[in-house]
Amino acid sequence: MGVVEGRARSGLVAVSTYAVVGADHQLSVRTIGRDDARRLTGVLPAFAGADAPRGAWWTMPPSQDTWSWPTWSSDGEWIAAFAARPDDEATEAVRVMSLARDGVREMVWGTLAGAAPLYLQWHPHDAAIAVLAQSDGELTATVFRASHLGDARPVEAGVPLYFNWSPEGSRLFVHAGEPGGSGRLVARDALGDAEDLVMPRAAGNFCAPSFAGGRPVYVVEDEQSGRSEVVVSHMDGSDARSLARHDGLLALITAPGRPWAAVAASPEGARGMYAGVELLHLYSDEVVTLTHMPCIAFWWVPEAESLIVATMDDPAGWARGADGGHAVTLWRLDSPSGDRVRLTTFTPTRDMLYYLRYFEQFVESHPLVSPDGRWLIYAGYPCEDDVADLSRGPRIWRKDLTQPHEPAQPEADGVFAVFPRRA
Repeated sequence: MGVVEGRARSGLVAVSTYAVVGADHQLSVRTIGRDDARRLTGVLPAFAGADAPRGAWWTMPPSQDTWSWPTWSSDGEWIAAFAARPDDEATEAVRVMSLARDGVREMVWGTLAGAAPLYLQWHPHDAAIAVLAQSDGELTATVFRASHLGDARPVEAGVPLYFNWSPEGSRLFVHAGEPGGSGRLVARDALGDAEDLVMPRAAGNFCAPSFAGGRPVYVVEDEQSGRSEVVVSHMDGSDARSLARHDGLLALITAPGRPWAAVAASPEGARGMYAGVELLHLYSDEVVTLTHMPCIAFWWVPEAESLIVATMDDPAGWARGADGGHAVTLWRLDSPSGDRVRLTTFTPTRDMLYYLRYFEQFVESHPLVSPDGRWLIYAGYPCEDDVADLSRGPRIWRKDLTQPHEPAQPEADGVFAVFPRRA
């Protein structure tokens, strides 16, 4: 039985289990409001070669593996993550792993030779794991299949590069850039040998593709004006329908189970803030301006017609891309009214800040809101009067979205946490 313990007659049972990357970069599984951490890594000592038989296990140093970017399988039984040894000079130091939530079983899907791991995403039915990595200034998308463990299947390369599995898992939809070119939008059969489906129009700016009702929603370049255009079409690009046009860099995410996309434009490009958020209906001409607040990220709340929107009071700091010291405020905005409630202000960890900068790629595979829409978790430093105390270690905080005016509560020490994906 997976993370979802069952279904009550009234609907889905609330899920409050989450995975944590601790300050020691080890993985554990916890439950909201409980002191029940189950360590998945860093528990057993590391034995090495001929020295192992001569050493007592309790005198051996702990494993030096560090873990990052955990994400749950669709059945809630496994957590995939990167495992690396920073002091290991071997070219195959980074492994793509999955660990069972019972803490007993593990699988090695493959290794990344001489590449820096950036992001990983489960296949919708857990048949594969797609990985984004960087090597020699180039981004690569690679797929590791459950049927061919250890076999890395290259899918695409380019700068920038975003991807997303189609809902049924038959294709990996890739937005890849080219130096001096407009880039390409390609739906690749990453598990089989079917022909690629290439979108007939040139890709627009750097933007993660999304899906709604089985159809891709993505950004192309308007041929006449050169503006960024949001389009929904069939997987082969046919029957394309334009939803909106904007200047600058676009971000978009579709609403789970509903025909809406949230879209924002940054006129200043990748280092600028988004100038508010619009809601686009996918099958009509309806456009709703949700907010004019400058923001840096946003994501939908499951089981609710609302979004979490992240803002920052230091646009210059965001543009510089500094690693720390930012004060981020999270708001809940109801749609379509735009009514807003301030949830919390915090200073994010480095991992949390990276998540916010590339939120489009992360929000579906690494949700910060529980599947029932009640709990929000985030990683940051303790604050008093909205001033961070960076001398104290980072923590995981929880916010009850049904009690938005109550203060956030500390859950555990850690640099990042993630809920299971919505069933």
